[in-house]
Amino acid sequence: MIKRTAFLAAVAVVLLAMLAASPATARSVYNGDTIYVGEESLDLSPVFNAPPVVLSGEGDLPDQPGCETTASYETLSVSSGTLVYYSSISTPGSGTVGQTIAVADVSKFELTASAVGTATGTWYAFTDGTPLFDPSRAAGVVFI
Repeated sequence: MIKRTAFLAAVAVVLLAMLAASPATARSVYNGDTIYVGEESLDLSPVFNAPPVVLSGEGDLPDQPGCETTASYETLSVSSGTLVYYSSISTPGSGTVGQTIAVADVSKFELTASAVGTATGTWYAFTDGTPLFDPSRAAGVVFI
């Protein structure tokens, strides 16, 4: 009886250890989704690898056959970028950067309280090399 109980306890410990050691799956975040401070293993690839957000009629694609945007996060491969919070946006193409968060790996991101501070609301996702002062050039947005 004691051997059986010890065996079952050992099996339970091994199963719990395997469960604790297994990696958590990343939550995919899409353009317009809400993310929360403290979330870990966020996959922001769908946001950073999306076609640019259009905030005005400027730069829109013409309504003609063959002018559709066909890029998607599966076909693009941005690996890093920046989340930007604007303290004010005067026009769709001009904003005052209030705060930024560097995203070293868009496929595995952790949103910390120290990075966000008190800046909650709409955050714009920019790929590396894109001017941060122009909200209309963002690849996507998330709400924090």
